[in-house]
Amino acid sequence: MAHPRHATGAVLALALLVASAALNTMSSAAAASATHPNGTGVTLPANGKIAFVRSNQIYTANSTGTGVKALTSGDRNFAPAYSRDGTQIAYIHKVNGKQDLWIMKSDGTAKKRITTTGTVNGLAWSPDGQWLAFGSPLQEVRTVAPYDVHPILGTYCSSGPVPLDPLGHLAWSPNGQYIVFPTYEGCDSPSYYFVSLDLATGNVVDLAEVGGACCGYGYYENPAFSSDSKLLAYDYVWQTNPTNPLGPPAVQLTTFPSQGAVSYPPHPSDTQPVFAPNDQYLLFANYATGIGQIWRADLNGTHRTLITTGYDPTWQPLP
Repeated sequence: MAHPRHATGAVLALALLVASAALNTMSSAAAASATHPNGTGVTLPANGKIAFVRSNQIYTANSTGTGVKALTSGDRNFAPAYSRDGTQIAYIHKVNGKQDLWIMKSDGTAKKRITTTGTVNGLAWSPDGQWLAFGSPLQEVRTVAPYDVHPILGTYCSSGPVPLDPLGHLAWSPNGQYIVFPTYEGCDSPSYYFVSLDLATGNVVDLAEVGGACCGYGYYENPAFSSDSKLLAYDYVWQTNPTNPLGPPAVQLTTFPSQGAVSYPPHPSDTQPVFAPNDQYLLFANYATGIGQIWRADLNGTHRTLITTGYDPTWQPLP
């Protein structure tokens, strides 16, 4: 599989030109636009509050960073994710070495535990809010009692359906068709894979590979979808020489599922990207100062704005 950054020549130049023009148009669209700024007709929610983690606890704030409020206390709470209607936050609660999924209302009330595996390492809401995908292994749990759990299987290496083993954060596309995640499981010499599971067919497709004789050294993680499911953001580190220390991560945007080039300049130490509900901005963490900070930028990488301190950001959709 071709590395997603290895497009060449005129094809890359044309892709960058088209993507840059489209993203500049999106960034200048009115915040209250009723449909997706790329013309797909997808109805967009408004941007609400942001949630994030600071000192192992979950907080919310206005999108400008004001009005910070703690939603959790005690033990460790992380990986918050707003439901598609913005009324709930799912998160991972860690205590005594065990990590499980919890849900609370967006104001921090009505906390409830919905898994008991003790091994949760990532989560993603289904588009209808009735299920949460989580790993590992990849499963889904109903978000209302009795919180029944079902495996999510996939086919790769011409075998399957088999259990899948995601590493960390997941992304479930808003159109409901795909779940993207990193994993160690694959079919050839690389040791690390960034994959997409097609829920309609069960097929697992490599988006990127790292390791082995072919594919350099590094990782891809923290995927996030735009509201029309046609853009994918993630952070990555990749280099050719495994003897050199890994540098800081950077955020990359591609089209999806084609993995075409999108003009977004890499910025050292950017990580954990999420799209604004109206798809006009990216929200992400940056560790360049040694302390986690939440930043916002336009989809072409311009107008970087510091919001607050923290990490694991998520942005609330409002109807």
